[in-house]
Amino acid sequence: MEGGATAGFGGDNPRASKRFSLGGSRLRGFERGSVVPTDFCAGCGSSGGDQTTVLGGDYFCAARTEVLLPVFQNQPTIETFLLYDVGTVWGIGANIAAAGILNSGM
Repeated sequence: MEGGATAGFGGDNPRASKRFSLGGSRLRGFERGSVVPTDFCAGCGSSGGDQTTVLGGDYFCAARTEVLLPVFQNQPTIETFLLYDVGTVWGIGANIAAAGILNSGM
């Protein structure tokens, strides 16, 4: 199991791209960076369409387990592989500016 927290250096707020997300090798079955807090706004896009902004999170937790089990007693080289991954990203302690910079004063 792993986890983490992020904070800006010297009191600065980190850019959205430097905040936590999950996927890829940390959470199998999801594209890298696809498990992340987002902000959805209907009709806010430049042409009046919907807009989704990736915010990232201040904290994450991920756990994974793997088990190899023999399929046949007399052939130990034939095995089945079971895996289970679980994870989450949370905590948005600041607002996001349009440039993707987190800004607690917005």
